[in-house]
Amino acid sequence: MSEFPHALLCYLTEPTPGQPVINVQTPDGQLVRAIVNHEQLKILIARGAEIEYGYVEARA
Repeated sequence: MSEFPHALLCYLTEPTPGQPVINVQTPDGQLVRAIVNHEQLKILIARGAEIEYGYVEARA
């Protein structure tokens, strides 16, 4: 997931139930899709919340 540190656009889709896909547009305009696993999805959601709200609460 560190391959796209300067993405212009990034969003998640789930074209197949249970299989999340991250869609990324790089600065050169290239569109890239990658299947993410459960752990990567948790990291993406936590990082997005941290960017949006400035913090993330860890919950059990």
